[in-house]
Formats: sequence, C-alpha cells, structure tokens
Amino acid sequence: MKALSGFALFACALLMMRQGAFAQAQDCSAGTMRELDSGLCLPIQEVPVGNPQPASEQPPGLLELRRGQNPTLPSPEPKSVPPPGGIGGGIIYMNGQLQAIYGGSLYTTMFIRPEGLNPSAGGLDFLFTTSTNRTEKGVEVVGIYEGGLAGALGVYDWSCSPSYPCVDANGTQTSPSWVWTSSFNNFACDITTIADQVGHAVEVLQYVNETTPFSIPAPEWRNAVYLRNYCLRSWDLVWSHRYAGPQTDCSQTFGVCGWWGPILETFPSNDGEPFPQINEVGFEHTTLIHDAITSQLPASEANFEQLSPSWNLFFLDPNRGYGAGNFFQRSRGSDDGG
Repeated sequence: MKALSGFALFACALLMMRQGAFAQAQDCSAGTMRELDSGLCLPIQEVPVGNPQPASEQPPGLLELRRGQNPTLPSPEPKSVPPPGGIGGGIIYMNGQLQAIYGGSLYTTMFIRPEGLNPSAGGLDFLFTTSTNRTEKGVEVVGIYEGGLAGALGVYDWSCSPSYPCVDANGTQTSPSWVWTSSFNNFACDITTIADQVGHAVEVLQYVNETTPFSIPAPEWRNAVYLRNYCLRSWDLVWSHRYAGPQTDCSQTFGVCGWWGPILETFPSNDGEPFPQINEVGFEHTTLIHDAITSQLPASEANFEQLSPSWNLFFLDPNRGYGAGNFFQRSRGSDDGG
C-alpha cells in the first residue's frame, strides 16, 4: 500500500474536522457536536458574550504578561507564542507526541471560582487556569483571577494580525489579544456544580477550544470556542476567527509553542511573599483531538507538573484532571480546608 501524501493526509483530516473535530470524529450530524461525557450530539448555537468588559478593565495581555516574566523574549513580537509566566502545576504535553499540524481540539471541564480565589495573603498578582490545544495560533480559554477580586472568563486569540484582524466588542485587534473577558456571573447557563473525584463541591464550566483547517489547498484555519449550555442542552459558540498561514508543528521542539495542557499559570507579586492559600481550582475529563486522533493524555503523551508548595493536590487523574488549592467545600455543603 502506498503511503498517503501530505496533501492527501490534509484532505482526510479536513473531511474529519471541517465541521468541527468532535462533530465529525464522533459521527454527529452537521450543526451538532458531541458532549463526550454523555455521548450525546448537542446542537450548536452562536451566542454573543454578555457584558464583555471594556479594554480598560481587562487584565494585561498574555503576550505582555509573559514577556514581563521572560524578558529575554525578542521584541516587539516573539517568533512564537511565549511560554507561560510560571506554572503552579498542571498537565504538560510531551515532546514528540500529539502532533496537531492538521488541527487540534481540546475538550475539558474547568473548575471555576466566580467569587475569586479567597487568597490568604499576597504573593500572587494573577492566576490563570488555561490550556492550549497543541496548535501554534489557536486560542486560550482562561479563568482569570487577580488578587482577591472576583473571577472572570476570557478568550485570548493568538491568530489576530494586521492581515487577519479580530473584531470584538472593543474594536479591531491586529495582534494577539483578549477578544473578550467577562464576569463568570454572565455565564449562568454554562456553569453547573458537581462533586469532584474526592467529593468536593465545585462549580465547573465545560468547553471546547478548537483550531481546524477551513479550506483546501490554502492553509486557512478557524479558531472556535464552545461552552456547554446546561439550560438548553446545547453548545454555545462564543468565539470564532478565520485566518490563513502556516502553523508550526508544536510537537517537534519542546518549548516553542503549544506545549501546555490544562495548567495553573502564575504571576507572582514583587513583594517576596510565598503564594497564598486559595480556593480549589483545577480540571477534569480532559481529552485532546489532534489530527483527528482522540487522546486521553496517557503517561506516554503527557505528564503532570507538580504543584506550587503552597497548594495541596486534592486528586490527580493522570493526565486528564486534578484538583488543587487549600480551601474547598464538601458536596454536602460543609466548608473545610486542605
């Protein structure tokens, strides 16, 4: 049997992923996408994000923050996505694994804290719960926590450029940018409460972060973010952006791009204090579809970066999820500490 050419492989991947990797790879009809936990194909609806924050209220951009933690990065623009500011723990993709040159889709359930982290002290300016989908110019869906403030959700798109600007509520973005941030309180139907793997009651938000090829033969791409809507039993399409250009194979050289799965990204304060104790955060049920291959991130493809010493590891489901922090609530309603 002859080996498939690169173009043929691209075409095969496109057929699987053009309408969304989950929809096609899981045999859902057009306009629907599978919810992996239940196995149901749910309808997709485009939904504008409610009450997006003005640019003046958004946190600094990931590019700016990460360059601040990595001052040796080239200026004004790095050649690739800069690495996280710091990793307080989480899932890391292994070098040489999970190739996603024809697209990637990350499915995960993210623990959220609408009220904030309830930090016990200073020591931490920002904590982001974030992940890549293994592609270079995809998006990050970010749980945003600044000091003792209430939490927010944001989408940061690395594909925004002068040639392919991102148009959002704050105008036209011609470089990698937050395309929206909004209080968790604006996502009531996208949030539910579950018991995590050790019986802690946690509020969660389930999302798909997807980068897929859009057309042949030009290297055109589409980034998209879907949130699971529990009220309507559907997927809310809350962001999409089309662009063109090559994508670096992030699996080939560690540290170049797209090497972190669901992590706790940390930006320490300059006061020299250790990280504070915080409310439980984390992820569950992570699955990565890369080049139309479904992975549950076994030890041969990903590993777990140990937590900051300030935080307890409540559970670890290698390498699909974990719960971390100090303060939690048992599923029957009693508060406790780690």
